[in-house]
Amino acid sequence: MNDSFKSLMKSIEKELKDLIYIDYMDENDDIDIASFMAVIEQNIDKYWDLELDLFNYKVWWVSSEVYKPREDFDVVLYINFLSQKFFYKITLGYKNESLGYCQCTEEDEGYDFRYKCTGEHCDWDRPTIKIEKVEEIGYNEFEGTQKDLWNYKDKYNKTDKDLELKKKNAEIKELEDKIKELQNKLDNIKEG
Repeated sequence: MNDSFKSLMKSIEKELKDLIYIDYMDENDDIDIASFMAVIEQNIDKYWDLELDLFNYKVWWVSSEVYKPREDFDVVLYINFLSQKFFYKITLGYKNESLGYCQCTEEDEGYDFRYKCTGEHCDWDRPTIKIEKVEEIGYNEFEGTQKDLWNYKDKYNKTDKDLELKKKNAEIKELEDKIKELQNKLDNIKEG
């Protein structure tokens, strides 16, 4: 691992520790820094673009956020480069490995008393890393005044309401046709 990656690893580790220290996490959440560092260390040198950018752009920093879609959470790290229109997004998470409910006993070979498991054939959460290079392709603002924006919203919402009305009328017509068909069927049965 080259010096750029070593420096990056230290920054990432510090950022993860800061997340815990600043108490971004609920008391039930657990950032397993060692697991995340392991998956990063195993894979970081596979990302040649990142290595090249770390070498070429000497001023960079790491920032983070915690994303909680459900009970699980992902830690998202950003590697930002001074005056560049791109950054790297590193998502650290877990993949559930459903190998079977743990039924390990102390008599099993390789049993680890700390984890109460052999760590071989049981369910576990595998740490994952996803690295994306995100490039800014443009920044634009609405052209016009606030009143122009209101007018646009009015037109947009009218179009939306017109579409809803068309759908509603189509549904009414479909139901009326079905009622007529069923009424005709009923009349034929009564006559016949």
